[in-house]
Amino acid sequence: MIRLSIIVPVYNTEKYLARCLDSLIHQDIPSEDYEIIVINDGSPDNSHQIVHDYMSKHTNISYHEQSNKGLFETRNVGISLAKGKYLYFIDSDDFIAPNVMGSITSYMDREEIDLFGFGMVKTTSSSIPAVSTKEKLEKGVEVYDGLTYLSNNDYAKESVWLVINREFLTAAGISHVKGIGFADGLFTTELLYNARRISVIPDNIYAYFQHAGSILNNPSPDHYRKLLRRYEASAEDFTGFRQTVERDNKLPKPALERIRSKEISYIFFMLIRALKSNLSINEIRQILNRLRANNYYPMRGFIGADHKGIHYRILLVILNNEFLLFPSMIGYRSLKSLLKIFK
Repeated sequence: MIRLSIIVPVYNTEKYLARCLDSLIHQDIPSEDYEIIVINDGSPDNSHQIVHDYMSKHTNISYHEQSNKGLFETRNVGISLAKGKYLYFIDSDDFIAPNVMGSITSYMDREEIDLFGFGMVKTTSSSIPAVSTKEKLEKGVEVYDGLTYLSNNDYAKESVWLVINREFLTAAGISHVKGIGFADGLFTTELLYNARRISVIPDNIYAYFQHAGSILNNPSPDHYRKLLRRYEASAEDFTGFRQTVERDNKLPKPALERIRSKEISYIFFMLIRALKSNLSINEIRQILNRLRANNYYPMRGFIGADHKGIHYRILLVILNNEFLLFPSMIGYRSLKSLLKIFK
């Protein structure tokens, strides 16, 4: 049986794809024991040729093409294609540290782990330092159940920090929610909620590459409208899950508060994006009215174990009060325009 399936959705990342594939090839696991599934999500660039060049040299790379479905539905396709005991998702403009996946999956075998997590680092570099993951795992690391981990630990919404036992995923019936939201946050939370055995190490294994073409760095008004709607849809997806787990009454209070904070964080960061956008005051007022009608505004439950700094508290006061929000927005935009003059 193949031990690991690495799923790589691709869309317009030809500048970064080779670096991603190189990082996946240089792992401490025999090539016959893992597969790299590259799914071209209707990308119009030259990604297909890059992948075929790698396939000519590496037999454990497979390639699939489809019409554009979006990142999260493409990951669901990858899950259906995967043959490995463990699953790992990576974005094609990012990369991982060398020689870690063999050690991680061997440890997961030995300790019967559902989820294995590690650190992520944001970078503009094309490499990250090697990590001593193998030595840590040989000494042994702590194992948690999911509800305990949720209660006591903040966690990244992106699922790229987790290696997932495929049998556990299938038994729990978890997949990325279809829709326009950022499905990763809910997917990751459901994984943690259902997991029996989790291990996490602090090593920065995942490199999240920062570049101007990423989905969060497009300044056009149309893009901002779609982006803000995605944040709102993500909160709506989270609301349904939170209401379900409240009814189940399994969650300790700290874990439930953390889930509520994650839910409202989408609205908080949505409004931060709105403040920075070029959308009209009237359009943003309409957004606030919609949020108010759906009981998201003013925001409640955001401040907690994960968002407790003074800057969060100040921003929350401003965002929750239209008499402060709109003057702050006008002032920010005026200052930004002024600074451009002196560049």
